[in-house]
Amino acid sequence: MLSHHCKDCHALFVEMHSAVDDAKSIVVEAGVLIHVSKPIEHFDGWCHIRDRWQSASRRWLLAAAEFKNHLATHQVAPGSAKSVAKV
Repeated sequence: MLSHHCKDCHALFVEMHSAVDDAKSIVVEAGVLIHVSKPIEHFDGWCHIRDRWQSASRRWLLAAAEFKNHLATHQVAPGSAKSVAKV
């Protein structure tokens, strides 16, 4: 996705991807809890999943905002304007 080589851009993009991966695993865990015979007995599990979901969401939002702000700091050469615009 990134057509330029910036270690900061890459790190922020990796953090966003990691948060999405965490969210996907949380969804799988929630799916297991949905199908238990007595969901109310798993209240603590639901609270833990909610906290993890909120954490993953905050991580993604923070990394996305930092990524957007960081991209604005790049000096865009005339020939590379299209490649940065696609990001």
